[in-house]
Amino acid sequence: MAAIGSDLSGFQGDAIEALNGSYLARTSTVIAGQQVLMVALGIVVTGEREVWVRTREDLLEIADSAEAAFLDYAGGGGGGSLKTTFLVLGAVATAATAFTGAGMIVTAAALNAAGTFLPETPAEPELEFAGGSVSEVHGHLLMALSDQCRVIADVERAFADCADAAVASSVDNPDYHDFATPGDPVPFLQAGEDAEYFGPGETLAVHGPELREAAGKVEAVSQVLQHVCQDLPTLSSWSWDRHHVVGYGRYGHHGETQALAQHLEGLLQGSATRMNEVAEKMVLVSYDFEATEQQIADELRQRLAEVPDPTPNQDVEYGHPADAG
Repeated sequence: MAAIGSDLSGFQGDAIEALNGSYLARTSTVIAGQQVLMVALGIVVTGEREVWVRTREDLLEIADSAEAAFLDYAGGGGGGSLKTTFLVLGAVATAATAFTGAGMIVTAAALNAAGTFLPETPAEPELEFAGGSVSEVHGHLLMALSDQCRVIADVERAFADCADAAVASSVDNPDYHDFATPGDPVPFLQAGEDAEYFGPGETLAVHGPELREAAGKVEAVSQVLQHVCQDLPTLSSWSWDRHHVVGYGRYGHHGETQALAQHLEGLLQGSATRMNEVAEKMVLVSYDFEATEQQIADELRQRLAEVPDPTPNQDVEYGHPADAG
């Protein structure tokens, strides 16, 4: 991405300056913005899993505490202090840090930015189980179960708010998330043969090969975005279904999570398509508008093969020709 932003920085033609301003110079910014949305999606999906892992542990703790209170009363005790807390409240913090550690490509900046979408952890209720009678202990048990349902709803609502905030931020700041909305008004893709692609002292013979080399890198970005888009999780609602009184509605924060995933999919697909169009136009210009569609495709395929592996030492190598065997 750094190379794309600098390869053509010295060109002086209006159309090439538009290419840089609208697309190439924005590559790192847009990719970083899309990664923030990807991390936010990961947080809310991971959060749903954490909610139910911790809820099962909370139920066991409630059962153990209630049993201890009953036994204490039956043994002549009562009035003691048997308390517990909800582990499910830790799901917010756990999900927010799930993308750190060895082997992760996620940047610290993306993690910090995505974390700002999360609201504060809901307040923790104080649970008391000990009592001076069976009915009192039973009442504490019922209150604990009621509080648990409320806390689950509060935690899932926090994840729902995170997903909504991520989408709203992206919609309000399209230049940071979408190649399809360039900030520079000077066109490049729509420019014809009569546009000024090269400035004084610049020639097609000298700079045409540079355009084609840079086009291969742009195509690599397009391929990466396309592969990531295809790898987005399928979020079927059936796996989120539960009794409607437990948690944030019958499907938890599935609706908000699905909306974020669909928004991100649209950005990735649209950006991949736009960068492919940019790469094709760069090749066309480099051949003085005399290349056929097949010649352009062949050129991009060759140039893409020359691009170094964009994700070295990672488990997945999106978009690199070696991946296709």
